[in-house]
Amino acid sequence: MLQPENNQQSTEFYKGSIKRLLLLITLIILFCIFLLWRLEGTRVESARASIVNLFVPVIELGLRPFEYAENTADVLVNAVQNQVSLDDLVQMRNELNQWKNYAYSLEEENAKLKKLVNFSETSDFQTISAAMLADTSSPFRHSYLINVGSERGVKNGYPASDGLGLIGRITNTSRKSARLILLTDTSSRVPVRILPSGKKGLVVGNNTANPDIELLDNLNGINPGDRVLTTGEGGIFPPDLLVGTVSEGPDGTVEITLATEYNNLKMISIIKYEPESLEETDVDLLS
Repeated sequence: MLQPENNQQSTEFYKGSIKRLLLLITLIILFCIFLLWRLEGTRVESARASIVNLFVPVIELGLRPFEYAENTADVLVNAVQNQVSLDDLVQMRNELNQWKNYAYSLEEENAKLKKLVNFSETSDFQTISAAMLADTSSPFRHSYLINVGSERGVKNGYPASDGLGLIGRITNTSRKSARLILLTDTSSRVPVRILPSGKKGLVVGNNTANPDIELLDNLNGINPGDRVLTTGEGGIFPPDLLVGTVSEGPDGTVEITLATEYNNLKMISIIKYEPESLEETDVDLLS
């Protein structure tokens, strides 16, 4: 009954002895290595080199997981930095596009202002510069509110141009503002002649972008693209102002493509041209 217990004690004794022996051997080896590192001499140096060469592959193998982890971390950091840089580039591109569009709009506005200045300098009449305040159009009326009035010398009936062509005439003048009736308004009537044929007619507003041309003669010699100018008849508008070009309507009628794009109106020149008295003017040519 006591034999198994004795065997267990013997086993524990042997295990303890082996552990103590291994610990002693390890200490001896470490002490020898310490002495080897402290001693000087050619043979000692050679032995040290041999030991280092023996452990270098083991050390390199142990460092590989750390190198892999470091490389992976570098890749992740670079990816994040590249994504941030890409986002910055996209934002910079969008900002540059906004500035480019703004520059284009300024260039377009500058070109229009130059045309207005050139029109004012070459016109036989004095002009008054004005800016559009608001589009006061309705389904039945086409008009704009402008920022100048009687205190600047504006009067009812004065025609207006954007430097490219006739756009309408002034009405409802107050001290600091006035209303501009557009050529597309149904109340608008402009006596015109068509070049090169010389045919005469009326440009009649119809509340669309392309007013009608009512000819006083037949259509012979009139073609799309012919220029349409004011005649000056009736005393409402000065002669030889460009109105637009002839175009053909969907139902074969003669229409006009206006020289002015009303959607882009910002600045205009008001021509100081006073209409003749109603007694001297053909009533059919008045609006």
